Amino acid sequence: MSSGGPNGGAQRLEADYELDRVASFDLSRDVSAPARARHAVEQLMLTAWSVRGRQLIDDVLLLTSELVTNAVCHGVDRLTLRVALGAVAVEVSVEDGSPLLPTRPSLLADNAYREGGRGLVIVSLLADEWGVDQRPSAGKRVWARLTRSTSS
Repeated sequence: MSSGGPNGGAQRLEADYELDRVASFDLSRDVSAPARARHAVEQLMLTAWSVRGRQLIDDVLLLTSELVTNAVCHGVDRLTLRVALGAVAVEVSVEDGSPLLPTRPSLLADNAYREGGRGLVIVSLLADEWGVDQRPSAGKRVWARLTRSTSS
């Protein structure tokens, strides 16, 4: 899978993907946020949106967990999780108030046993595209997109 990476690569044009179903969740920046986010997104996809395809749902939940965890660890203020669904793609994004942009992920060649440092590596390997948008009012939005298969 290819990745756009932070601040570059693939163009993020929502209109091209017709992401017509959108849900947002405000989350407090605490250790329970990733679990609450996963639960909310799973209920949204299974119940409200009736998404089929367990692999797609599991991939979206993993992206949700990694993006929210990253924002809890490195962001400031409250977090806003946004999930958008279209016929050909699903996009997950997390916005926080920190102006600091994530660095390009790299494999943990220095110490494979260290705690942390894997979130954006996982995102870059799993997502078809991902990136970072700086917000005009300070802060950033980190997003990841999965292309849906025709059977999803």
